Amino acid sequence: MINADGHKYNITVVGAGYVGLSLAVLLSQHNTVNLIDTDEKKVEKISRWIRPIKDSELEEFLFNHESKGLELSVYSSAGGRYQDSDFIIKLNKIHLLLAIQCKINHLVFNELAI
Repeated sequence: MINADGHKYNITVVGAGYVGLSLAVLLSQHNTVNLIDTDEKKVEKISRWIRPIKDSELEEFLFNHESKGLELSVYSSAGGRYQDSDFIIKLNKIHLLLAIQCKINHLVFNELAI
């Protein structure tokens, strides 16, 4: 997600749950991403590139953050980080339900295709 001038976007993602963290990690491959969550333990884990949730692909991205060129910073408060953001993405628990439904649909349709 680089604009026409070749400039990386500054993106703030609020909420480091399953959807927010996955989105932040993927976006940070080509953008500068600030991830904000109020859960101090989760913030501390992510800042050490440790996944706070069970997900093998996410674990692989975090483990290989240097080779993947992730530009991801994580914070427990916004502290003015919204000001310089080109985009702000705020997530809540309904997004987790949608993500779970998508995963279920993916599993069911793959099973039917066999």
